[in-house]
Amino acid sequence: MPGQDRRQYPRFIADLNAYCYQIDKNGASEHHLARVKGCVGEKEGEVIAAYRITDISKGGLFLMTIRKFPVDTILVIELLLPGKQGSVSTVGIVRWFRDVQGEAPYVHGMGVNFLYMKQEDWATVEKYLTQLKPFVL
Repeated sequence: MPGQDRRQYPRFIADLNAYCYQIDKNGASEHHLARVKGCVGEKEGEVIAAYRITDISKGGLFLMTIRKFPVDTILVIELLLPGKQGSVSTVGIVRWFRDVQGEAPYVHGMGVNFLYMKQEDWATVEKYLTQLKPFVL
């Protein structure tokens, strides 16, 4: 059915900041994250800007960005959850992207599927999801 949501897990409305960086084709990545909003890298493996997450589920998230990544790009994403010291780290893959009309500077959006997350980080994310309102189409 056209327009039908085919997601495996329900989505929840979120308003999170995140930092992410691309893993290059050789599997190498940055050893640290820039904690400065607006720090944009143009090369593979270079730390890129802070991003905004507007919805999240057990399967992935929607990331509003200032830069478009191609489908199948592998990203390390550091989620900044409210009330948590530090960040929760996950590895995800870009499944799709589209231009969005969000608040500046975010002009692109990407659907990212989770590939890997440490068990203790996963428990933290699951607890966070219980505090959110469901995303309704």
